[in-house]
Amino acid sequence: MYHNTMRIDFIVFVLIGIICGGVSGAPIIATTEDGKKVLLKEDGSWKFATQSDIVAVKLMKPASSEEQKTDTQGDEPNSPRIQMKSHSSDEPDRAGFLDVVKGDKTFDIRKAMWGMEKAEVKRSETLQLIKETQNSLEYKFKLIGLDSKIVYKFSPDKSGKTRLNGSQYVIEQDDVNPAKFYEDYKSLRSYLRGLYGFPVSDENTWTNEMYKADEKNWGFAISLGFLTCHAAWKNARTRITLNISGSNHILSTNIEYFGGLQ
Repeated sequence: MYHNTMRIDFIVFVLIGIICGGVSGAPIIATTEDGKKVLLKEDGSWKFATQSDIVAVKLMKPASSEEQKTDTQGDEPNSPRIQMKSHSSDEPDRAGFLDVVKGDKTFDIRKAMWGMEKAEVKRSETLQLIKETQNSLEYKFKLIGLDSKIVYKFSPDKSGKTRLNGSQYVIEQDDVNPAKFYEDYKSLRSYLRGLYGFPVSDENTWTNEMYKADEKNWGFAISLGFLTCHAAWKNARTRITLNISGSNHILSTNIEYFGGLQ
């Protein structure tokens, strides 16, 4: 009897959630009668929602005009990234940047701080190490569904100790369609805007304007070297840049973190 009742209740709140969420197919968050949060996925499946799921769904929604008014300078807005705590070890990295930002205002990049020595960064990181050089550490990463790697960058200080001063996410797309690369770039830009607010710069640079009037071909234009796209954000200690460029039908997308800004 208990199971049947819970099944009926669940069907009711799923139907309500679908009606409220519209027909866009985007994932939505629904609430059971006993207050539990559930993530309703695009394919019709569901699971109990984590805090990361709730934040990620909120970030998918376009910013309201009121929100835009309060965050026009690119400063760090009052957003879930400040309230979020670090993920537990058994939570996947599907939320991407929620692990990148300083959830408790202690860290600069994931669980590291600018100025850390390499050994300290290695102790802080739980991802799979794939390469180590004198001035870098590379780890395998999944960023909002995209295969990528995170590269920690080090340089010697005045005492000769090698310290963390930057990081880079390199998107490792395996796709022959340049339009897909450009769509991924726009997804990353939207996600970064949700985390950091309006960019301090957002530029498209054309060397050949053949496809400028047709955005559907911008990915192809990038692959030819006709177009590069760049956006940047900044806070007190870090500058973040998102870039996509190409040449000879090879495209490159990355996000760079420059540390130690004053």
